[in-house]
Amino acid sequence: MAIRHSRSDAEIERDVKDTLYADVRISSEGIEVEVHGGVAYLRGNVPNAVQKALARDIASRIKGVQRVVNELGVIPPEPRSDADITADVVTALTVDTLVDEDKINVTTADGVVYLEGTVNSYTERKLAYDDARQVAGVVDVINEVVVAPSYAHSDEDIAREVRHQIEDNLRLDTSTIQVQVRHGVAYLRGNVATLEQRWIAGDLARWTPGVIDVVNDLNVAATEEP
Repeated sequence: MAIRHSRSDAEIERDVKDTLYADVRISSEGIEVEVHGGVAYLRGNVPNAVQKALARDIASRIKGVQRVVNELGVIPPEPRSDADITADVVTALTVDTLVDEDKINVTTADGVVYLEGTVNSYTERKLAYDDARQVAGVVDVINEVVVAPSYAHSDEDIAREVRHQIEDNLRLDTSTIQVQVRHGVAYLRGNVATLEQRWIAGDLARWTPGVIDVVNDLNVAATEEP
C-alpha cells in the first residue's frame, strides 16, 4: 500500500508562485503569495480584473489548496473615466448575441462596474459579467443581475438534472453529495476530494436550466498525494 502524506504549506506556496509566475497571461511581478493551513492568500496588484480572477482560478487548482483569499488590487496602467468605461461595457453587452442588453443597467463608480437587471438564465448573467470584466479600465464588477427564467422548471426536475450533470462530468458518486433545490436555488452539501471538484460541481449546477442561484456547501477532504 502506498504511503500517503499531506502537502506542507511551503510546498503548496512554492507551486502556487511557480505556476503564477510561469503563466504568460498574468503580470505576476506584482503578486505576493502566502499559504497558511492550506489557505492561499494573494496580495499585491494586477493591471485588470481579468488577471485578478485568473490568478484566483490558477491558485485554486494547485494540489493542496483548500481555499483562496484573493486580496489583489487592480490598478489599470491607463485610468479611464467612468463614463467611457460605462459606454464600452454597454457596447460589449450589445455585441454579445447571447445577452439582452436592454434588460441590464450599467453604472460605473471609480472604475467599479455595477450590473443590475433581470435575465432568463445564469448563463446570460455570467456572460454579462465576463463582458464587463474585460473592458479596459475596469477595476471590479459587481453583478447584481437577477435570474428569473421565463420557463418554469420544477425543483425536482432541476435537482435531478444537477445530479446527472455532476455524475456525468465529474464521474463522482452523488451518494456523497446531497442536491436539494428550493424555488430554483440549488443547495450542494457533502464531500469532494479537491477544491477543483467543488468549483466544477458548483459551475455545473449554475449552468443547469432553471437554476437561479447556487449555495455551495461542499466540503473538501484533506488533500493527500502518494
